[in-house]
Amino acid sequence: MYGSTDEGGSFYVKINTANIDSDSIFHAGDLNWWHWLGDTPENNADAKRMAWREFKELEGLSVDVAMFLWIIVSKSLWSGARLSFYAA
Repeated sequence: MYGSTDEGGSFYVKINTANIDSDSIFHAGDLNWWHWLGDTPENNADAKRMAWREFKELEGLSVDVAMFLWIIVSKSLWSGARLSFYAA
């Protein structure tokens, strides 16, 4: 189990088998860089800092499939996914 930038958590699953093509999955849950339109610059900067801290915990993991939540009213559609690849 990994961290979150909201409620809940995120998780990583690795299956050691030769019978499937993808053997590692990361599900972000509500772990994301939540950059809300209309929020204060301070809150958005804090959200980015929290996301960097959580994504650094994933450093070094090999991930075949990654799943991230998209919320249309947020500017963070790709922010968390992009940030996780930079952190890794």
